[in-house]
Amino acid sequence: MPIYHQVAELYCAPGADRFRVVFKPGFGQRYRELFSAGTVLPAHSVTKRAEVESVTAATESGVEEDLARLGKAWQELFDIAKTDPASVPTFGPYRIAEKGEQGQLVLRENPEWAGDSPAQVPIYVWGPEADLPKLAEDHQISVLDAPVKTDFAAAGIASEKFSISRQPSDRLDTLSLTDTGIFADEGARHAFSACIDRKALVKTVSEFSRNRVTATGLRVVQPSAPTHPRLRALSGAHMNRDIPAAKGTLEGATVRIGYLKERQRYAKQVESIKNSCAEAGITVEAVPLTAANYGTLGEDYDALLSTLSGFGRNGISKANQSSLLPEILRAEKELQQAMWTIPLTTEPRAIATLKNVDNVVDNPGNVGLSWNMDRWVELDHIPETTSPTNTPTKKS
Repeated sequence: MPIYHQVAELYCAPGADRFRVVFKPGFGQRYRELFSAGTVLPAHSVTKRAEVESVTAATESGVEEDLARLGKAWQELFDIAKTDPASVPTFGPYRIAEKGEQGQLVLRENPEWAGDSPAQVPIYVWGPEADLPKLAEDHQISVLDAPVKTDFAAAGIASEKFSISRQPSDRLDTLSLTDTGIFADEGARHAFSACIDRKALVKTVSEFSRNRVTATGLRVVQPSAPTHPRLRALSGAHMNRDIPAAKGTLEGATVRIGYLKERQRYAKQVESIKNSCAEAGITVEAVPLTAANYGTLGEDYDALLSTLSGFGRNGISKANQSSLLPEILRAEKELQQAMWTIPLTTEPRAIATLKNVDNVVDNPGNVGLSWNMDRWVELDHIPETTSPTNTPTKKS
């Protein structure tokens, strides 16, 4: 996570339930990028499962057996396939009360939560492996964050009962480049960006996802931001394709791109990049990854294709969308020059919401639709506004 580079000091006493992070001047407002959902985990639960005194004691002792148990516990405790999720402490308005026989999770009110109670209890969460047509037939779908290729009609999601949206989000499919090896040199990073055909990428992703995605060359300003039209020329300049320049620097080179294998869209994008960069004599190798074995940037692959929120695409600029235009312009140019990331296209989405379910609002961050699920409410009538995409998207 790039923002880690802007941490000046970390105060964390062994056994304490609080810690303090001091950022370098000007970066403190971005603390939410450091601790997004699921990144601060209960270490005491890990030590209990590992049967060690504490994380600190186990790591400082250097005893191989203790370290092995600790590592295994850390990997398995938060994996719902290997752990009863109801046994893991939860921070937030909901807790996982149980895991159903078919893999669904049952969310109920968290008695330890000090904030407002959730409006809708219980909530049943089904994963991507669920039988969508069967759930629809049994009237078990209220909110659906669907795979982008989903044929809603074939899945039984009737348009007269659901609000359906295929609007892309503000998150961007982005290449993050290593600072070692082939991309240690700034010129090589620029050359690789210059071989990518953005028009071909947009066509590939749009056809695959049934979404009308767009390309962007900006790293601070999101595509839907009011300031984006004023920076359109700069965005276009950042996406210029220059095969002679790419060929002059990287001809004969091999670039390995890692991506999460379960995201079919990523595979299509890597294939498109492979074809376009071949014109410059650059070989692109696909490196499919799994969540359990994600590898390491700079060792297992040279670039990582992932989807990043607007506020998490860079860790070296203090500018944000609320900054004055001159500051944004300066930041965009500095980030383009550094070229640690290559923004590609907007993220395609496919969302369906029952028309009598209110307060479902998409979010441009990594939590998507679930960001305000404690405010969702199922009504006995259809509210005046039923679209799930009027602002920043959620799940089945």
